[in-house]
Amino acid sequence: MSDVAPFMVVDGTADFSRDEHVMALGYVAKRVGRVETTDAVIEALEATAHRNVPHDDQLAAALS
Repeated sequence: MSDVAPFMVVDGTADFSRDEHVMALGYVAKRVGRVETTDAVIEALEATAHRNVPHDDQLAAALS
């Protein structure tokens, strides 16, 4: 599972209060993943959009 890169979008999530939201972001950042803005996630997706990623049917054929 070393290829898993969990992330949380800071301005794309909500919580019951501001304090709980900040606590959740801190937990993720310190222990389990990265905390990013929506703009940063979009930028990262656009930067990798040119990669040759197989479509679902190609993945299914490769796995069977």
